[in-house]
Amino acid sequence: MIAASTSRHDGITAILAHPDFARLKRRIIDVTGLQYYDERDQVLADRIEQRCNQLNRPVAAYMADMLASAAGGEFSALVDDLTIGETYFFRYPEQFELLRQVVIPERLADQQGMRPLRIWSAGCASGAEPYSLAIVLADHFQPALANGRASILATDINRHALAQAHEGRFTDWELRTSGDDFKRRCFTRDGRHWVLRRHFRQSVSFEHQNLATDLAAFAQTNAGHFDIILCRNVMIYFSPALTRRLTRLFAQCLAPGGWLLVGHAEPYFEIANILSPVVAGGTMAYRKAGGMPDDAIALRPAEPQRRSPADDWVNPALHPEPELEIPVSTFVAPAVPAPSMTAPASTAPDAARSLDDDMARIRHLADAGNWSEAATAAEQGLKRHPLEPAAYYIYALIAEHGGSMAEAEDALGRAVYLDRSQAVVHYHLGRCQLRRGDRRAAQKSFDNAIRLLAPRPVDWTVPFGDGLTAGELRDLLQIHLEQMSR
Repeated sequence: MIAASTSRHDGITAILAHPDFARLKRRIIDVTGLQYYDERDQVLADRIEQRCNQLNRPVAAYMADMLASAAGGEFSALVDDLTIGETYFFRYPEQFELLRQVVIPERLADQQGMRPLRIWSAGCASGAEPYSLAIVLADHFQPALANGRASILATDINRHALAQAHEGRFTDWELRTSGDDFKRRCFTRDGRHWVLRRHFRQSVSFEHQNLATDLAAFAQTNAGHFDIILCRNVMIYFSPALTRRLTRLFAQCLAPGGWLLVGHAEPYFEIANILSPVVAGGTMAYRKAGGMPDDAIALRPAEPQRRSPADDWVNPALHPEPELEIPVSTFVAPAVPAPSMTAPASTAPDAARSLDDDMARIRHLADAGNWSEAATAAEQGLKRHPLEPAAYYIYALIAEHGGSMAEAEDALGRAVYLDRSQAVVHYHLGRCQLRRGDRRAAQKSFDNAIRLLAPRPVDWTVPFGDGLTAGELRDLLQIHLEQMSR
C-alpha cells in the first residue's frame, strides 16, 4: 500500500515536471473553459496520472498524444474525468418549489397555450436535474402539459455522464435525499440501481454540448426558444469573461419573459446586469424582460396544491420544504446617508484605492454566495464612501438580491444624484421602478440611459456594467420599452 502510494506520488511529480504540462493545461482550459484548473495543477496532474495508469501509457507518450490529438477520443475521455459533476435528485429543493409555484405557472399563463413549454438543463451531468424537472411537470401540471406540450433538453460536455442519463439509471447516492415513497413511485429497482420509470423519461432528450465552444451557434439557432433555463453550479468553474459571454447567450436563448436559474454561488453581478433578479423563499431566479409585465406576475401564488405522502420529493429531515412568501427580504438596510449638496466627492488616491478594495471585496463575497457578509460589507462601504456613486450602486444590487427593492431604488436614486452620466445606473433604476408599477418613472430612466448611450459605439464597454457593451445595453433597454408599450 505504501509502495503504491509512493509510486502514484512519483507519477504526479513527473507530470508536473514535464515540459508539456503547461501546454496541455492551457489546451484543456481553452477547449472546455474550465478556468478552475488554472490554479489546481496538483488536481489536474492527478487526473492525468489516473488516465496514464488505466491505459498503461508512459507519461511522455500520453502528454504528446493529448497535444497532438483531436478533441475527441482520449482527449474527450480525459475531459470526462475532469468534469464529473456532483448531482442528485431535487438538489436545492427551494428552487424546485419556486419552479412549481411561480415560474412554470407564470410561463404557462404568459404563453396561453400557444406553444409547448420548453426547458433546458445546461450542464445536466448524469440527468438527475432534468429528470427532477420531468417529475415536477408530470406530478403538478397535467393535463395542461400532456401529449407533448412540454419538452426538456439536457446537455453536457461529459459523454460518459450522458450515456448514464440516457439509461435513467441511478445509485442510492444520487437519491440520497429522496424518501422511500418517492423512490417506489418513480423508480424500479434493478440490483444496486434505481431505474426511472419510462413515462417520466419521455419528455427529456439529451445532447452533447460544450458550453465554451458550442453555445454561440446554439444561441443563434435557438434565439428566444426556451421558457426556462437551468445552469446550476457550472459557471463557477469558468473565467469571468466566459461567464459574461455565456450569460448573454443564455439571455438570447430565453423567450421574452423567460427565466434562468443558477447555483447559489454563481457570479451574481454578471447576471444581474442582463436579467432581473426575483427573490423568493430564500432563493433567487432571473427573468428576461418582454413577457408578462414584471408588476403583473402573481408572485404570491394562490393556495398551493395539496400533496400526498407519495409526492414526497426529498427527505424532509435533510431538506425541510420552504414556505414560500414572495417576495421575501433577507436584507436589512442601513440608514443610507443623504448626499450633501456642497461636499465634493473625494478624489484622493488613497480614498480611491480604498473604494476599489471595498467594491472588489463586496463582489467577491456576493459571487461566492456569501450574501450576509456581502450585505454587511456593502453597508460598511456606504459609511466609508458616502459620496461615491459606485458605493450606492453596488449596495443597490446587493439589496435587489435580498428582495429589498425599495432600498435598491433609493440607493440607485442617490447614485444618479451624485453622477447622472452612468447609463447602467439609470437602467437599473428603471427596472426597480417598473417592478413596483411606476411606468412613467421607468420610461424616464430608460430614456435617460438611451440618451447617454447614443454617442457611444456599439462595442464601448459600459462603466459599472461588468463587460456589458453599449450595444448590448441598448438591446436590453429596447426589450423593456417594447414590453412597456404593450
